[in-house]
Amino acid sequence: MFVKALLILAGLGAAGGTGIYFYPETLSYAGIKVTDRGQKVTYTIKTEADQTNKQLTCDGRFGKYTAIKLTADREDYQLKAILSCDYAPSKQDLKENPLKATFATKDLVCKAEEESDSKTIKCVYDNKKVSLSESKGHSNSIVITFSEASK
Repeated sequence: MFVKALLILAGLGAAGGTGIYFYPETLSYAGIKVTDRGQKVTYTIKTEADQTNKQLTCDGRFGKYTAIKLTADREDYQLKAILSCDYAPSKQDLKENPLKATFATKDLVCKAEEESDSKTIKCVYDNKKVSLSESKGHSNSIVITFSEASK
C-alpha cells in the first residue's frame, strides 16, 4: 500500500514536471497564446519619409520577453544608431516609453505606431531624412542613419 502511494506520487510529480517544462510549446501547439515570453518576434521598422521598411526578427529566449534596444553608434563620424534585439524580464511598451538616442542635443525617437500591435516601429529625428539599412558589422540589427540636412 505504501509503495503504491509512493509510485502514484512519483508519477504525478513526473507528469507535473514534464507539463511545466513543455508548457509554452504545448500551448502554442494547441493554438493558445497566453504570453509573449520566449516567443520569436518580428518588428517592422519604418521612417517618416522613406517608403522602404526593414524587418528585424528576434529569436525568443525561455522566460524572457523579446525587446529591442537603440544604441548610438559613435565609432565613426556618421550620424547613426543601431536597433538590435534585447531580452527583458518584463514586457516592453514602445508606445508609452519610446526608444531614444541623443545626437547634437536632439533625440532620435523610435516609437510604436498607435494603430499597430506594437510590432511596427517608426523612427524620426527632428524632421531630418532618416534611412534604414541592414548592418554588416552587427548581426541581426538595423542601422539607422540620418543627415543634418532637412528632408
